[in-house]
Amino acid sequence: MISLYAIDRRRSADILLSGCLDVFERTAGGAERRHAARLRRESDRLAYRIGHGGLRLAMAEECGFPPEEIRLETTPAGKPFVPGGPFFNLSHAGDMTLVAVSRTFDVGLDIERLAAPSDGAGSLSAALADEDEGLLASLSEIREHAETILWSIKEAALKLTGEVMVDPRHLAVTRQWGGGFRVRPARAAKAPLPDIFVHLIVMHDDYVATLATYERAVTAQAAVVVKDLPLPSFCAFTAERVPKPAPQPIFRDSSLSARMWP
Repeated sequence: MISLYAIDRRRSADILLSGCLDVFERTAGGAERRHAARLRRESDRLAYRIGHGGLRLAMAEECGFPPEEIRLETTPAGKPFVPGGPFFNLSHAGDMTLVAVSRTFDVGLDIERLAAPSDGAGSLSAALADEDEGLLASLSEIREHAETILWSIKEAALKLTGEVMVDPRHLAVTRQWGGGFRVRPARAAKAPLPDIFVHLIVMHDDYVATLATYERAVTAQAAVVVKDLPLPSFCAFTAERVPKPAPQPIFRDSSLSARMWP
């Protein structure tokens, strides 16, 4: 089972965002703090701190141990992990942060914002393998959106392996019978790559997210559970004071929906 948590900085309750920031300040390691400080834009620094604080809250919720006990390390390829802890991955785009946690399956996660065709965003066509051209039209009628979706599929796959510096043109994507996508080495690939399976999640406000695993069956929607991020225990006593209107769905896919506080 894979648990997926979403944080929308425009809609989430202030107490939750403040809780994520507090958890980051109390628990983040030196490497995380240095990375946050290197980010140029304040919005990026804020997203990073909220995301890494939220990651600890999500992992604590899944595993039952306090956020203070979570220490992030990295593999030789640079992929973050927690020794003895669950698999996880997180991604930011715009105002959205997603966190995926699983005790069983390694995961890769990406989220991208689908830009308006007229906004001047750069083309992602340089990331296409020759084999990808036939897939684009089935992803979106808007070429820029199709390229972004394909980019996200490849990004999630590379975040799963930890080999994020691999040229995305060396990955080929095919649609799978029954849903989802398969990522394999393209003809131009210079190194082997294990088969990777990716599930596409279309979100509100023109966001798209992708979830990658090594197991084909796990990409089925029934294996993914979307949850609310819990309030930190230190501020739970004030939770009653936070107005919580009817939760809003953040996913358009009716078979995979989440609920968040506005």
